[in-house]
Amino acid sequence: MLVYIHVPFCRTRCNYCAFHSIPLGGGVESAASPLLRDYVDTLLLELAHWGDRLNGAAVQSVFFGGGTPSLLPPRIVGIVLERLARCFTLSSKAEITLEANPESLRGGQSVQQYLAAGVNRLSIGIQSLDESMLRLLGRPHRAQDSLHAVFTAREAGCANINMDLMWGLPGLSVRQWLQTLKDAVRMSPDHISAYGLTLEPGTPLERD
Repeated sequence: MLVYIHVPFCRTRCNYCAFHSIPLGGGVESAASPLLRDYVDTLLLELAHWGDRLNGAAVQSVFFGGGTPSLLPPRIVGIVLERLARCFTLSSKAEITLEANPESLRGGQSVQQYLAAGVNRLSIGIQSLDESMLRLLGRPHRAQDSLHAVFTAREAGCANINMDLMWGLPGLSVRQWLQTLKDAVRMSPDHISAYGLTLEPGTPLERD
């Protein structure tokens, strides 16, 4: 079985995003600790509920998506994984992925703490390495932050890194897209997920 855990917090909402998320502005702990506490309490109850309903089914993959899961402190990620392991049969070889925005990975120590909590794969939401495209998308990071995030993750010992990239953006030339791909490959990720832009109803990009 595969388990997806949605983390509905972001610092800001991107122009293309239609997923459920709550823009917090600052960090989760400082800006909305009661909200975080309610979320975690409810999530732990949900895991216990489905663990009972599914008789502790075997789990081969866990994916923290969002939102921006890397806004969760590593301590909280560890607590969630401990509850999941108690309520389900979590494989010792399970792939445990945490989605992360480049700007939210603050130095090697936090990455090391996520790895210590049980995460063994990072999916970094780079989307573009072109500054004009990042501004168009409303991303809160810059291209340099992406380079730093991948370097930091490798230095911390993360052996499985995915990079999310987006193509089909308004005004994106073939030359810009090929340059982004070349720059991404130079960063030696273990996997690249390339998504075509979907203009979701109600988003700023769709309105534009």
